[in-house]
Amino acid sequence: MLNSSRTSRRILLLIVILAGAFIARFFLISRLDQRVIYSDEQKNLAIAEHLTSGAGYSIAEGRPTAVIPAGYPLWLAALRLAGLPDPAQVRWAQLVLSLLTIVIVYFFSRMLFGEIAALLAAAGCALYPYFIFLPGTILATTLYSMLLVLGTWMYVKAVTSNNNKMMFFGGMVWGWAVLTVTTAVVLAGATVVWHLGHARRGWREGLRLAGFFAAGMLLLLLPWIARNQLRLGRPLLATNGGYNLWLGNNPASDIDSPCSVPTPPDMDERIISSGSEIYADSLFSATARSFILAEPGVFVKRTLLKALFFWRLDPSPVTASYLRSDGMVRAAGLLTFLPLLLLTFWGYRKAPPQVKKRMALFMYYALAYTAVHAVMIVKVRLRLPLDHFIIMMAAYGLTLVRLQRHKSEERMPGSA
Repeated sequence: MLNSSRTSRRILLLIVILAGAFIARFFLISRLDQRVIYSDEQKNLAIAEHLTSGAGYSIAEGRPTAVIPAGYPLWLAALRLAGLPDPAQVRWAQLVLSLLTIVIVYFFSRMLFGEIAALLAAAGCALYPYFIFLPGTILATTLYSMLLVLGTWMYVKAVTSNNNKMMFFGGMVWGWAVLTVTTAVVLAGATVVWHLGHARRGWREGLRLAGFFAAGMLLLLLPWIARNQLRLGRPLLATNGGYNLWLGNNPASDIDSPCSVPTPPDMDERIISSGSEIYADSLFSATARSFILAEPGVFVKRTLLKALFFWRLDPSPVTASYLRSDGMVRAAGLLTFLPLLLLTFWGYRKAPPQVKKRMALFMYYALAYTAVHAVMIVKVRLRLPLDHFIIMMAAYGLTLVRLQRHKSEERMPGSA
């Protein structure tokens, strides 16, 4: 009876947390107008419209494209087919995704760190300013966040229970994540590396589970790669990597605002005359490599600065252009993210070995994602999906603070 009462109370708390998350997101989205500001948002909507109208995976003129990977436009196309084509309707659908992500974080945290940490993590994700703002953008980050947390949870459950099916279906979720944000392939690689280094039942068992994980991913990725080989002449995930490498290493670009650098007129002319985004991708990549080879010392310094910038305390989400309270948004980010980082490091330092081993996977993700974005372009909002793991670890760290304070009070002379 006592356990049943506790379970009911915790379920009620989770419902209250989700209600608070809904109200905060509802308030923000209801204040947004129907503008679609960013070029990536416009491309996402255009591709989804063309997909549902029979024009194929294209942005304009029926020309096949891979400048944006397929995962998010396919989600938007599914919403259109379900009768939700307008930007406002997409934002409401993404509010649901955001709430679903909180539920996944709760169950994942409960498995790793216990019930109290799970409720704290859910509350943290519900009230984290940037997670409130992200569903208001028609960008892949909200969907990707849900896939990343879900895929990691399924992977950990599969390893814990030695479940081949769970590992395979978790790999499929990771495949969809890579189709949504291509740099997720770096985190997938970090997962495999961590797995092989921490396999409990020997390297053969580790390889077998890793094989199921890779098979699930490839089931999702190979059709898209084959399509790009047939339609564009190259087996790739996306054709925007060269441009991002060029922006990230262009001496004229500002680390804080790299997209403000226009393409030089001569490059524009060559790209337009070629009529090929594959050529454009190759040209940007080659030019970026020339920047790096010309001044390798500058490249190293810039890369280290970008790595630090990737973890800045006020990542100023893209929704700032939809809102007028940019200063308030940054202040909210600063006041929330700094305590989360401190609690994360505290929790990792104080955790017992078995828990620290679980947290090490999230640290792998932080290092891998920082490395790839330090070399490429740094848009700090791209880090925000990792903040779910930061909040989970911070929630666990907070439980240790409470536990240590409780033990200190018990040791005080004259205490009851």
